[in-house]
Amino acid sequence: MPDGNRKKGLWADPEIPKTGWTCQGIEDNTEPGPICEMCESSKLRYIHEMHHPKHHPLRVGCVCAGWMSGDLDGARSREKKLRSTTLLRKGWLNPRRWHTSEKGNSLRHFRGWTVVVYPRYDNIWGFRITHKLSRKSWPSKKPYESEDTAKLAAFDAIYWVKNHNLLDKLW
Repeated sequence: MPDGNRKKGLWADPEIPKTGWTCQGIEDNTEPGPICEMCESSKLRYIHEMHHPKHHPLRVGCVCAGWMSGDLDGARSREKKLRSTTLLRKGWLNPRRWHTSEKGNSLRHFRGWTVVVYPRYDNIWGFRITHKLSRKSWPSKKPYESEDTAKLAAFDAIYWVKNHNLLDKLW
């Protein structure tokens, strides 16, 4: 951490642990918003939630997360991965990527997955994601108010399955 930033915010507070933190998650705020709770100087778009056994959780930026955890490369890698996923999600609804199945449903193939989005009843939509290699399949449990909302939920479901290791490292 550059000396200038160590004098700002909680970095200057001797009661606050400076190391030994772990990242419990990272989220995309979609635009710069809240201020880093550690240095109190950077507006955050990507927020790292840091935990320490002797302090309440803090929501911080990438560089502060790296210094707090002792792993700046790891913090940068987590943020890069989230940025990449955000870009993929942004282009997910591109109509050129979606096809029509034999049953007339929206269909897309994506990185070893097949996604089918279909109307359920009364303008309510659902989806099913299927991992091609393992043949494991997950239907949506919630109803969605539009086809696009169901498509985005399917994208999120693929990443949820991946992040929870439900494919036993088949990703």
